[in-house]
Amino acid sequence: MAVDLRPVLEAETGIIEGAEQMSYAVLDIADVESLDFQFYPNPVEDNIVINSSEKIGSFEIITTIGQSVFKGNSLDKINQYLPSLPTGSYLLRVMTDSGKEQTIRFIKK
Repeated sequence: MAVDLRPVLEAETGIIEGAEQMSYAVLDIADVESLDFQFYPNPVEDNIVINSSEKIGSFEIITTIGQSVFKGNSLDKINQYLPSLPTGSYLLRVMTDSGKEQTIRFIKK
C-alpha cells in the first residue's frame, strides 16, 4: 500500500534534493468480467479456433500499438481475413453479447 511506502521515501530525502513533500496515489481499475475461452493455435497461420462457453458477439484484431485492423462478428470472417494479415504480433479482443471480454496476444506467422 502507498501508506507503507512513506517511511521508506522519507528516509531517502537526501537523494531527492529540494523535495519538501511528496504525495502518492494508488490507482485502481474497474473489474471486468473476463470470458472463459480456448484459443489455438498460437502462432496462427491462416485459421484460428476459439471455443467458448458463451456466445461470442464480436471480435477485434489490434496491433501492439493500439491500431484496430479488423472488426467482425464471425469467426469465419476472421479466418477469411487472417491470410492477408502481415506477419507480426497482435491482440485479439473477444466480446460476448453479455458484456464479458477477453484480450489475448497472438503471433501471425
